[in-house]
Amino acid sequence: MLLQENGRSITDLKSMPRLNATDMLTFTNKLIIDELNYNKDELKKTHADMLLMLINEQRCVYDKIMESVGSDDGGFFFLYGYSGGRTAHSTLTVPIEINEASSLTIEKDSPREDLVHVAKLIIWDEAPMMHRWCFEAVDRSMRDIMSKNDPLNEFRPFGGKTKVLGGDFMQILHVEILEDLLISDTTNLLMSLIDIVYLDLNDNLGDLLFFQERGILAPTLDSVEHVNEYMMSLIPGEEKEYLSSVSVCRSGENSLLP
Repeated sequence: MLLQENGRSITDLKSMPRLNATDMLTFTNKLIIDELNYNKDELKKTHADMLLMLINEQRCVYDKIMESVGSDDGGFFFLYGYSGGRTAHSTLTVPIEINEASSLTIEKDSPREDLVHVAKLIIWDEAPMMHRWCFEAVDRSMRDIMSKNDPLNEFRPFGGKTKVLGGDFMQILHVEILEDLLISDTTNLLMSLIDIVYLDLNDNLGDLLFFQERGILAPTLDSVEHVNEYMMSLIPGEEKEYLSSVSVCRSGENSLLP
């Protein structure tokens, strides 16, 4: 960086050793640099100390994962109760609004694509919280990205990358919906919902508490508008529109503010 800022390059320094072309990516890709930005000596000591603390079952899992990483055999593991990786939305750019045809938002020949290429192990935290389409999106995109290195990776799960999923199924609440809360009439779902929440709507139009004590929750503003318009269409009479205006209260002689 300093050489570039002064209009020079390492080739101008004849006595300096040359970088291997295959290693250039490691020193120019910020995402890769961030992943490798750790104290190796300190991490080596921490690794050795924690390895001694593993019980036999944990050591067996560790050895199998490390064997998969070393042999590039594309192993797939799930560790129950494990926590410490990263979510797929942040690192792998899994779309928040997911569908069955979604793929990762990784641009071709981008630094993030290069990061995926050189990664030896991917640890995915909070996996049980994710929808099936998230895993399919990652699998689909990883096969496409890694097939550039080896065409056979197109047919390997997650492009042949070793993956470790972690999470706790106890964090997922068991939801039991009572029978009397279900809508049995599926001909017109919205009308059925309104009939349940606002029973005898037209007979209670003059009762203010009738509307104060009831409500229909909706996930988006578009859904709210749709429900409101539908309910307004059920109320008899001529529609009236009331306008309002907002003005700024300026400080001065006429202001009521202290």
